[in-house]
Amino acid sequence: MQAPAQSGVLRRLNSQLTVDNQACQSQKEKMKDQAKTKQQLIDELLQLRLRADRLEGLAKDQRELVSRLEQSERLFRGLTNNGLDSIAVLDREGRILYASPSIERIWNRRVAEASEWDKFSLVHPSEHSRVARGWVRVLRQPGVPLRAEYRVLRGDGSWRIAETVTTNLLLDPSIRGIVVSFRDITERKRAEGQLRRSEAELRLLSQQILEVAEKERARIARDLHDLIGSELAFFQMKASLLATHIKGNQAAEQEMAELLALSQRIQADCHRIVMTLGSTMIDDLGLMRSVEWYVEEFERRTGIPCAVDTPIGDAEIDKAVAMAAYRIVQEALTNVWKHANASEAQVEISTIGNTLKVRISDDGVGFDTEGRARAHSLGLLSMVERAHLVGGKVRISSKPGRGTQVVARLPLDGGSSHKSATAQRRMHDSSTTRG
Repeated sequence: MQAPAQSGVLRRLNSQLTVDNQACQSQKEKMKDQAKTKQQLIDELLQLRLRADRLEGLAKDQRELVSRLEQSERLFRGLTNNGLDSIAVLDREGRILYASPSIERIWNRRVAEASEWDKFSLVHPSEHSRVARGWVRVLRQPGVPLRAEYRVLRGDGSWRIAETVTTNLLLDPSIRGIVVSFRDITERKRAEGQLRRSEAELRLLSQQILEVAEKERARIARDLHDLIGSELAFFQMKASLLATHIKGNQAAEQEMAELLALSQRIQADCHRIVMTLGSTMIDDLGLMRSVEWYVEEFERRTGIPCAVDTPIGDAEIDKAVAMAAYRIVQEALTNVWKHANASEAQVEISTIGNTLKVRISDDGVGFDTEGRARAHSLGLLSMVERAHLVGGKVRISSKPGRGTQVVARLPLDGGSSHKSATAQRRMHDSSTTRG
């Protein structure tokens, strides 16, 4: 199949050759029939020589053009025969005008049968309505590629998934058809499905680990409260009783006062640890008051001023979401303390529609987020994972020398809509792969 421009050149060359041949013949006849002077003969011979040279040049150009056309055709056939894609050209009604030879190798179909097919012939019946809608769109938008995926029937009777690109080139004088390029992506789709399943399994494992961690936190908090707390209370009672028996001994009274003060500090530390570890604080205080308490503790322990803005109530926040938000605040402020070298920080909690927005920022040294992501920072990953488990997202933005900002967006309903959408997507992926 030659390009129109090249075919035109060949026609012009042939036409010129014919004209020049006729001129030569006419000139010979004139030389025979008329008496010529010596100078006239020389001039006419020179003209004939010039025309002969031009004819030789035109013939050489023609040979080179034919060689290039043959080379282009070989290249075209090599590409269409050995490429990953199959190509078909259809008319406006969807009848196949041309099918590339690769259709035999990839789709186990005979090219000779292509003239019997139309746009519906090889597509799964359940996809026909989609094909029809896409065809209407292609006809209305010349030159605009339309990408789609369909189940296509191979010659051996198996159904495969094809990725197609359809372009309306009816107005292109060298094509005058609708070009469809399609590629078998069944294995890729299968690998994507396996990857999604692996990701779901890893997230389930991550969820179980976080749940186990929360249970272990609760157990440690309970043990601290029940065992150490009660033991400290008993110690303080005994120490107070003993203090009544050593009155008058100033050295002993001083030691006893220090022991009592130490036990009270230990008891306060245990209470703080219990509050930090236990999920009961969310139940008792709610998310906002728990965050405010934690920020106060953060300022007391680190000396870093931290403004907190929690202007909303807790009534509409799911418990799992509240716990995720609280842990994200904890982890973010821990990173501020350990890594940021910040002079101040800020925590803001607000709602936008059905979304809880949690923002933690600092004015510290910042970091390269790409580099930290490659290092698989457990702290950053834990925040992202906690948000994902309730259907939310975390965005971490930072640059060296410009501080860090962590923004979590969590659905107030606990991710029920996210879980429903995920389940529907898995069902669709499963049915597509089976087809």
